[in-house]
Amino acid sequence: MKNIRLFTLISYLKGLYFYTPIYALYLIEGNVSLATIIVSGSIYSIAVFVSEIPTGMFADKYGQKTSLLIGYVIEAFSVGILLIHPSAQLFLILSFIRGFGESFVSGSEEALLYESVKRIDRLDFKKVYSRFLSNGQIGFLISTGIAGFSYQHFGEGIFPYLFSMSTVSFLIVSTLAIFLKNHKADIFDGTQGSGMFTVVKESLLLIRNDTVVRTLAIIGTLTLSGEYFIQDVYQSYFVLHHVPEVWFGAVLAFGTLFNIIALRYVYLFERYVKFSSIIFGVNALLGGAYICMALTVNPIFLVGLYIVMGGLFNIQQPIISDYVNKQTKSEIRTTVLSGISFSRRFVQIFVTVGLSFSVAILGIERSLVIQGAYLLAGALLSYIVITKTGQFLFTKTERRPMVLPVVIEV
Repeated sequence: MKNIRLFTLISYLKGLYFYTPIYALYLIEGNVSLATIIVSGSIYSIAVFVSEIPTGMFADKYGQKTSLLIGYVIEAFSVGILLIHPSAQLFLILSFIRGFGESFVSGSEEALLYESVKRIDRLDFKKVYSRFLSNGQIGFLISTGIAGFSYQHFGEGIFPYLFSMSTVSFLIVSTLAIFLKNHKADIFDGTQGSGMFTVVKESLLLIRNDTVVRTLAIIGTLTLSGEYFIQDVYQSYFVLHHVPEVWFGAVLAFGTLFNIIALRYVYLFERYVKFSSIIFGVNALLGGAYICMALTVNPIFLVGLYIVMGGLFNIQQPIISDYVNKQTKSEIRTTVLSGISFSRRFVQIFVTVGLSFSVAILGIERSLVIQGAYLLAGALLSYIVITKTGQFLFTKTERRPMVLPVVIEV
């Protein structure tokens, strides 16, 4: 129960990204171009991509707590160092370092939370994970509201303070991580071999052979939300179309508020709506919102559309996570989650690079249309993939563990 309480505090503090509403403006003020800011997303994705599976193996071998602590410290460093001088070169280097740090957190956080919940009777992981994600959004709501208000009243002089506040938040998160209980000793089975290559081999076999896990990995690559892309460009887009400054933070706040509600109760939707319909509906709505945002120049509509988009980001994640974790053995959990994230990051690199060139050559409007079209196509393909692989696998009454036996030669 100690881990659950600590993760509750961590989830709130992790969401305190005070600098998000002014992120692009601060960098542009430091002579970092918008194209460079978007390219940094590709560098970030590449860093996570190349280190995703090695850090997942590290966590399964040495414990998720150790992995989380490293990731949280790197995040605090990456944000804090921007206070020195936000040059383009420094920013791109930090984007790679930050991506490397994220790979330590990716998978480990979810895996340790699942292992902690599993040890407590009558706790539902979907419900706990939904609250964990929504708590982070509550922190994000508070921090962006403060940032927007501060920017409106104090102008650009407030930028360094907002970055400092986020840095302090992650330093506190790093301190709390020290007190997490590591389940490494409980989850490793020495009779199956403890070598890292044994772990990764078994994990990749599970992803390849298990119908549910493989299907969810495919869906992950088809439905990349573009959350970080829109956060990078919306400020410049709002300036271009004369959206009042007060909305720079307010759209994030209201979008996050709707996202909190959706994340907190999305696990209930599955009682009434098929999994395939949830995936299709969320991503089709999000894709449509991207296209509508490109087609309108009215500030009121732009604000409303961004709020709708903010409410839809990643709301299917608790359901997907529950399916994957139920199919996965404890001793390879982080590596399996990292392997799925690995495939998603691989596609993310090409999508981000493509959007970077698109913004530089075609402009923001056409890039929004491209992202929207990608999501609409992904929503339809995901629906087809789920249906063809067996809709019964993703229903409340029929779902049951289906981990295939795997023989590993050591």
